[in-house]
Amino acid sequence: MIRPITKLFSIFIFFLSFSLFAENSIDNANKHSILLYKQALNYENQEKFNKAIEFYEKHIQTIKNKDLIEKINLKIARITPEYKDAVKKYKDFLSSYPGSYFKFLARYELACLHKLNGKYNEAIEEYRLLSKISKGTLYWQKAIMDIALLEYKNDKYDSAIRNINNVLKHIDDYEEVGKAYYLLGKIMLKQGLHEDAERFFLICAGSFPQSSKAAASLFELMNVYILTGKYLEAKRIAAMISQLYADSPENHEASQLLKKISNNIKEKRILEVELINLNEDHKIEEKFMKKLRGDLKLSLLIYDIKNLTDDDNRMDYPTTNTNQSLANIYIQLGYFSTLETAKRVAKKYKDLGVNNVYHAKTRSSKNTKVFYRVIIGPFNTKKEANKELIELKEKNIESIILELTKSYD
Repeated sequence: MIRPITKLFSIFIFFLSFSLFAENSIDNANKHSILLYKQALNYENQEKFNKAIEFYEKHIQTIKNKDLIEKINLKIARITPEYKDAVKKYKDFLSSYPGSYFKFLARYELACLHKLNGKYNEAIEEYRLLSKISKGTLYWQKAIMDIALLEYKNDKYDSAIRNINNVLKHIDDYEEVGKAYYLLGKIMLKQGLHEDAERFFLICAGSFPQSSKAAASLFELMNVYILTGKYLEAKRIAAMISQLYADSPENHEASQLLKKISNNIKEKRILEVELINLNEDHKIEEKFMKKLRGDLKLSLLIYDIKNLTDDDNRMDYPTTNTNQSLANIYIQLGYFSTLETAKRVAKKYKDLGVNNVYHAKTRSSKNTKVFYRVIIGPFNTKKEANKELIELKEKNIESIILELTKSYD
């Protein structure tokens, strides 16, 4: 017969043995889980991504920590080598973890993935979705700037400028603002607006000399001066790049470019070129941004011809098919609130020898208020419009290019 004390001791030994067995099993499971993770990490470091994903997925099956599972799923999306598969992984992650701490980062990476693969429309869509949910964070400004960059690449200049202006109004981040002015310069240069391009590149290089685009701004400025025949100024910019950014790729490119134009430089002297520091003169910034906002406001208005009558005395108006709704490219010479002023300005430019200039009634897309444009066009391409714009600039006639929707309904 077993005594009570002996019986209690036997029970204690049983539970102790079971506990040790359970702990040993848990310990073995943890070791196995850690081993799977280490193997996955090792394959990832070797850039054997498919094998790494295989072991990360096995590792997920061995853990219960939801936060850790979430992080590993994001890691899997990041290292998935095939574009279409990676897109699916990111979308699955965003769908599975809508409240994730990494939801902004994941959507930003998905947008960048589209961009790197040349899928600009898909990238813009993701950036727009990100901008809607990330206002007040760094992701908002990055999304808007990337949208502007892709719109610039797609020749959607008005929309790109609108987004850049939005960034400049709401943030003061040194690097992003520097990039914004640089991109504005690129947009103007691509349209042949050399004076505006020069000003923006001067601002980027002068106000944001430590930004990643400062050296690039100077190099683009050098190109502007070469395009406009200002070879001494171009020589000066090359010298500035050499002094300020000696180790930059732009310095090498500038020196090569300088050799190509050396025959065009008749004088040995170097002109001074003043960079623009907005911190020293805020009036320049206010003036330029006011002009930019004004140009944007004009580009957002709808050109309306259905209300034009013979009483408007419009001149040289092109014939059109009244059953169409088309986007056309025009050069605008003026924008006025009264018909009399528009008539007078249109006649003035015609007397100066500007061909095909006329005025047309415009209504706002947001209200019924009527304004009057003095315009030339339409042009078939922006290249044709740019050529005309350059000729106008040479005559000291200020003008801008607009894409106006003609409504015939």
